[in-house]
Amino acid sequence: MNLHQIISGAVSTEKSLKNQESDQFTFLIRKDATKIDVKNAFQKFWGVKVSDVRIVATRPKFRKTKFGTAPKRLVGKKAIVKFAPGEKFDLLKFAGEKSAPKKTAEKNSKNSKPAKK
Repeated sequence: MNLHQIISGAVSTEKSLKNQESDQFTFLIRKDATKIDVKNAFQKFWGVKVSDVRIVATRPKFRKTKFGTAPKRLVGKKAIVKFAPGEKFDLLKFAGEKSAPKKTAEKNSKNSKPAKK
């Protein structure tokens, strides 16, 4: 399995943010990923030692509509990763530096045609 494709992104819910205080971070992972794959991905790409990995499979949740049922939450997998004592992990480092968005108002004003009255 390719280690580049194991971790999809970070989960930012109230519970996951509360767990970050105790150095437990929650990430979305592929359905076929194992604990060992997640551990190896963190050690290889971010250089942090992982002490514990727990995997949770999320079930679908449906809501009723007038046409039947619609999915509210899709099926997937989450990994709760606990780092070794003394290890520091920054979620901004995980997400990568994002450049500031360009101002689109300037572009729109140059390209827009004057309104006809």
